[in-house]
Amino acid sequence: MFMSVLQVVDFALMFMSVLQVVDFALMFMSVLQVVDFALMFMSVLQVVDFALMFMSVLQVVDFALMFMSVLQVVDFALMFMSVLQVVDFTLMFMSVLQVVDFALMFMSVLQVVDFALMFMSVLQVVDFALMFMSVLQVVDFALMFMSVLQVVDFALMFMSVLQVVDFALMFMSVLQVVDFALMFMSVLQVVDFALMFMSVLQVVDFALMFMSVLQVVDFTLMFMSVLQVVDFALMFMSVLQVVDFALMLMSVLQVVDFALMFMSVLQVVDFALMFMSVLQVVDFALMFMSVLQVIDFALMFMSVLQVVDFALMFMSVLQVVDFALMFMSVLQVVDFALMFMSVLQVIDFALMFMSVLQVVDFALMFMSVLQVVDFALMFMYVLQVVDFALMFMSVLQVVDFALMFMYVLQVVDFALMFMSVLQVVDFALMFMSVLQVVDFALMFMSVLQVVDFALMFMSVLQVVDFALMFMYVLQVVDFALMFMSVLQVVDFALMFMSVLQVVDFALMFMSVLQVVDFALMFMSVLQVVDFALMFMSVLQVVDFALMFMSVIQVVDFALMFMSVIQVVDFALMFMSVLQVVDFALMFMSVLQVVDFALMFMSVIQVVDFALMFMSVLQVVDFALMFMYVLQVVDFALMFMSVLQVVDFALMFMSVIQVVDFALMFMYAPNISRYYVQIEDDVVCAQNFVPAIERYIERLDARPMQWAMAEFSVLGFIGVLVRSSSLHLFAHYLLLFYQEVPVDFLKNSFRQSMAQHQGLWCRTSLFQHRGIRSTLVNKTSKLIDPFFTGGPHSQPNDLIADVVTSMRHHKGYFPILAYNGDSFFWAVNPLAGSYLSVRFIDLVRLRRVAVFTGNTQHPEDILQAGVLHACTTSMPECSNSNKTVYLGSFVNGSIDVILPPIKRKIVSVRVRVTLAQKYWIVFRSILVYETR
Repeated sequence: MFMSVLQVVDFALMFMSVLQVVDFALMFMSVLQVVDFALMFMSVLQVVDFALMFMSVLQVVDFALMFMSVLQVVDFALMFMSVLQVVDFTLMFMSVLQVVDFALMFMSVLQVVDFALMFMSVLQVVDFALMFMSVLQVVDFALMFMSVLQVVDFALMFMSVLQVVDFALMFMSVLQVVDFALMFMSVLQVVDFALMFMSVLQVVDFALMFMSVLQVVDFTLMFMSVLQVVDFALMFMSVLQVVDFALMLMSVLQVVDFALMFMSVLQVVDFALMFMSVLQVVDFALMFMSVLQVIDFALMFMSVLQVVDFALMFMSVLQVVDFALMFMSVLQVVDFALMFMSVLQVIDFALMFMSVLQVVDFALMFMSVLQVVDFALMFMYVLQVVDFALMFMSVLQVVDFALMFMYVLQVVDFALMFMSVLQVVDFALMFMSVLQVVDFALMFMSVLQVVDFALMFMSVLQVVDFALMFMYVLQVVDFALMFMSVLQVVDFALMFMSVLQVVDFALMFMSVLQVVDFALMFMSVLQVVDFALMFMSVLQVVDFALMFMSVIQVVDFALMFMSVIQVVDFALMFMSVLQVVDFALMFMSVLQVVDFALMFMSVIQVVDFALMFMSVLQVVDFALMFMYVLQVVDFALMFMSVLQVVDFALMFMSVIQVVDFALMFMYAPNISRYYVQIEDDVVCAQNFVPAIERYIERLDARPMQWAMAEFSVLGFIGVLVRSSSLHLFAHYLLLFYQEVPVDFLKNSFRQSMAQHQGLWCRTSLFQHRGIRSTLVNKTSKLIDPFFTGGPHSQPNDLIADVVTSMRHHKGYFPILAYNGDSFFWAVNPLAGSYLSVRFIDLVRLRRVAVFTGNTQHPEDILQAGVLHACTTSMPECSNSNKTVYLGSFVNGSIDVILPPIKRKIVSVRVRVTLAQKYWIVFRSILVYETR
């Protein structure tokens, strides 16, 4: 329990490994997730069930690899590898257990090529190998696999396809396929293979022929070594001075005489080393090494031949320390080691040498002279030389070793003596906790006043009486906090805190034990405001909070306290007295006390809070009322952008828009006869003013009263009102501005003015532009389909009649294409059909343009047609002498500048030259008179 609280992980690891407390280990590791200890613990005890649970939670892959390899838990391995896809472990695991079926499945999924190579080589799964190699084309594996199983047929096929030269070299060398080798080498000229192949089969004749052609020197060297062609070697080396080959050849043939002569001339040191090691020419080695001082060779030579006498002489001269270490370890020359180490003081070797041979006497002498502390620790721990340890530690005062040594052997008497002399406090803490030597602990702590140990020791043994005495004397406040919290010694806590006034502990102690009465007394004396805040929040002591805050007026605490306990009534009283606006903001946001928010904001008019409050709670209804009263336009914009309350946004902007229109109508009555609503996001048709004037003239010519006309179908754009009616319209809007948008109010106002029918100009003169709305993340793609303005508006006012041989659709008459009110929609045009514009007076024209089709019907264009100008009346217009060809339609349009014509023009005519599938929309017919 103590280790779980204090999380003394290191001690827990040691303690559980000694006592094998499996149940506690399971609990301890699950809480602290001590992965390293879990690995060691489960490996020793083989707790398979816990291992399965532990690894599944922490996914300790490394441990799983080791654990399953030892216990061969096949089922768990299959499950574990399928989840984590631990490929490396799968390779090792299947190789050991030979789980063929799983291997086939695993390799097919992950395509673990390397493992497939090893696995099939061990189990010789030929069928699988053929399938696997054909899919992945694993060339390297094919080389190894066919070499082991000698699958000749497959090798021939495989090499012919892939031309695997390296494999061919190895394969033919093993199987001695001579015929194939000859054919293969003649085609590819594989020189390296020829060298190896002839060396194995001893094809002397072929070698002579091959070397004469290619001058393969390297092969000659190797070939002569194998066949021992000494005569040829002598002749060959004399010519080429092939030193490397000479070295190898003499080593094989043991031509000692020649070697002596050859080395004396060339001083081939490396060869001398190798040659003497093989032939054991001791005499020559002595002579050779004395001259050249080849130290490295001496080390190797003496290790192999065990020439002890020579080693002694050689090392004394050259002081080859490294070799001495190796030499004495192999031969165990103890006497020489003593002499050698005393002279050179080779400490590292002494450590290794004495650990292997356990030369205790020498160790005692050696360590006393050199004071090799580290070795002493290791040596005494292995041999448990207690007597020597006592003597050694008393001389050198090796405290760290004493801690470890006494803990293992539990030499209590020595520990008492040792700690009293050296005052090793840290060890005393650990030693007494393990052995529970209470009497010694009392004596030790009273002398040294080891406060830290007292804290731990009393918590473990619960020595309450000693704790009381100890804390009074030393006033160890920190320990008192921990000790009383564990044992709940309430009476002592009251007395202790009253003397020392340990405020921090009082905070923690009362929070744990909920000693309300003491809290009241303690806080009234010390006025510990911070603790009062925490204490009342935990225990919800409402009555005390009311009394405490009324005396001290701790506003900050009131904010927190009411937010936690939700004491709404007290909040109302508290905020009404102090007017703590900031708290009101937070309090209402947390508790969502909408009713109180309404009252509070109406009194103080905290606009900023209203903004935040409504944004958090999305109280749309309250937002409507609040913004109506205060008309906080800026907030409305922010509120709608945050909540994206589209419906409210539309209504809010509609209300503001209606009021704006009403104010504008009140200002405008006396400026002109008519008022036209044109906004900044519209496009006007060219010459829209004359077009409006012509339309008003036609309206006035009718026997009816009218108050409003419209030149667009998009809402309130292009609405025309008589100025005499504007003041009535403004008052009408102000009556209903909160209920209905202006688009609907205009219709009801028109009807109230006894105009029951709307008046719309068939050709819209105004078009909405832009797609971005004033609302966030909202677009407006409104387009007036009847707008045909822009650059193609009617340029002048030439009076004319429009006649045609084509039928019109519904109310789309031919004249509409000329006067600009709408367009002419011709049905089923035939070849020879015409459309003619006849002027009342003869005119001189400088330009004529005709446009067909519109955005709603882009396919209804004149696909084939011509344009003529006539200088006579209709019956005679067909005469070519009376007509002037102006041009042909291209993509349904024509726009031409007329050539100089002596006579004035009577009419212009459009003639259809080919019948077509689609109808024709004559959108505009424009004529420009010469001025």
